[in-house]
Amino acid sequence: MSQNNPLISIGMPVYNGANFIREAFDSILSQTYENFELIISDNASTDETEKICREYMSQDSRFRYYRSQQNLGAAWNFNRVFDWFLIIRNYHAIKIVVEQRNIILPTYVVLSRKLP
Repeated sequence: MSQNNPLISIGMPVYNGANFIREAFDSILSQTYENFELIISDNASTDETEKICREYMSQDSRFRYYRSQQNLGAAWNFNRVFDWFLIIRNYHAIKIVVEQRNIILPTYVVLSRKLP
C-alpha cells in the first residue's frame, strides 16, 4: 500500500435497500479513485438486498458483505460498520461511511482523502 495511493474503506450500513442500492453501488464503482473497498453491513434485510449485495460482491473483489441474522436496529448497524473498520483495516486512517440511498459523485473518494 502506497502512501500516495492508500486503501480507503467505505462503509455502508444497509437494510431493505433493494429499491435503490444498485444506484448507490454503481456510484461507488464510478469513483475516479480506485483503491477502495466497500464494507457492507446488512441488518437482516427481508427484501432482495442480500441477493444484490452478493451479486456485486461476486463481480468486484473490493466489495465485502456481512449480514446479521436478526435486525438489531439502525444504530447497531452503523456501529457495526465502524467495528468492521477496526477489525479489518485498523492500519489505515481513511474511512468513509455512505448511506444506502446516497449516490456519490465520481470524485467523492478523491476529495475525501484530502480532508484532514
